[in-house]
This record gives sequence, C-alpha cells and structure tokens, in this order.
Amino acid sequence: MERNQWESAAEAILFALGEPVEETRLAQAMGCPREAAARACQSLAQGYEAEQAGVRLVRLEESWQLVSPPSGGRPSGACCPGASRTSSRRRPWRPWRWWRIFSR
Repeated sequence: MERNQWESAAEAILFALGEPVEETRLAQAMGCPREAAARACQSLAQGYEAEQAGVRLVRLEESWQLVSPPSGGRPSGACCPGASRTSSRRRPWRPWRWWRIFSR
C-alpha cells in the first residue's frame, strides 16, 4: 500500500497516543485541514481492512482510534498452525510449594 505523508503522519500520531483522537486535534497535529486528516484516516482504515492487518482503524463519531482486530489479536491457524493447540495445553497456575520444605 502506497502511503502519502498525511497517512504516515496520522498513523504515527494515532499509534503513539493509543486513544481516540478527534479529527480537529489530529489535523492540528498534522498541520493540515480537517478534511485531509479525515481522508488520510479513511484511506488507512481501508488499507488495514484490505491487508487484514493486525490493527484496525475505527471511527468513533468525530474521532479515530487504532484497535486490535475482532479476533482479539489471537493468532489464526493459517499463519501459526498449532498456536491455538499450545495455548489450550497450558498447565494451570500452582503456587510455590515452599511450605512443604519447611513443614518437615
């Protein structure tokens, strides 16, 4: 995906803040008109969706935010075969049994 300077700037700002950012605040930080910031975010969102990237860019009223995909960020079997199997085999947490050493 070919990115222009506005898309790169929007992505960097949204990633660094990690919270919803209003279009006007984003445009002010980017030094461009609000419409240009909105177009850059829309283009990024479409690009992430097309690439099935590990993040999504969603619009919340007049704000934009980077979020994890609906799968919860879990690896799929297509890219990591066995990733789902190993996580289900994990042993349950057990506290240290140091008390057995001293109880003798």
